[in-house]
Amino acid sequence: MNKLIVLAMLVLGTIGLQAQDDTRAMGADSVTVHGSNAETASSDKYNLGVGVSIGGFGGGISIENAEGRKVNPAFWALPSYGAVIYAPFGKGSEMGGRLDIGVSSTGTKTRPYENYDGKGNWQGFFNEKYTYFTIAPQVSLMGVILGVGINFPMSGERWNPNSSAARYYVDKEILTSPKLDVRLGGMITVWKTTHGRLFVDLQAKYDLGGGFKDDMYLYGTPVTSLGNPVPAQQADPTINLTTASCSIGIGYIFNVGF
Repeated sequence: MNKLIVLAMLVLGTIGLQAQDDTRAMGADSVTVHGSNAETASSDKYNLGVGVSIGGFGGGISIENAEGRKVNPAFWALPSYGAVIYAPFGKGSEMGGRLDIGVSSTGTKTRPYENYDGKGNWQGFFNEKYTYFTIAPQVSLMGVILGVGINFPMSGERWNPNSSAARYYVDKEILTSPKLDVRLGGMITVWKTTHGRLFVDLQAKYDLGGGFKDDMYLYGTPVTSLGNPVPAQQADPTINLTTASCSIGIGYIFNVGF
């Protein structure tokens, strides 16, 4: 009889332990289900990206120059900065629309004529830089950016980085407004969390028209090696300043879920 009682107690104890294990398992399954639901709920959100982008380094070059003049690329820091809005085409989509609103710049290094600034063999030069308030609607296709820029002139300047001479400021009234460009770039994510993402911003732009109003670009006319104008009957039409430019920078956008 005692053996039966002991055996019964062992069986009941085993059943009790099994019941506790089953309860714990059910609890764990419940937690897993709830966690899965939370993750699903998070992934089901439509995330609008809102943030900033800063161009760290960039430059530009004129794509055409008048007879007797030469150009080279010019480079400078902080070529662009502003706000970024990124709207995916759907929940979790790798494609979307991007809108940049901010400040951007382009320019070139100009060698006005062979003996400019008392130097021979094209050694004399100055940089030209033009700054714009820019609105740029674009499309992102798996991180490849394609779009247009609508640029309103803010300022223009010319200077020689090797000289102590004062900068010359261009009257923005003679600049084209608005000036359009077509742009191609990359939005490369390097760090991503549930709150947003950090990305490298690459951009190349090509002007769709000249930066100056008709016949207003001072260095668009043909000249001799001494900077003298070519006789009118031999001169080509005034060439406008049309540039191509590029930049590299970083940006961060916060996720705004709906």
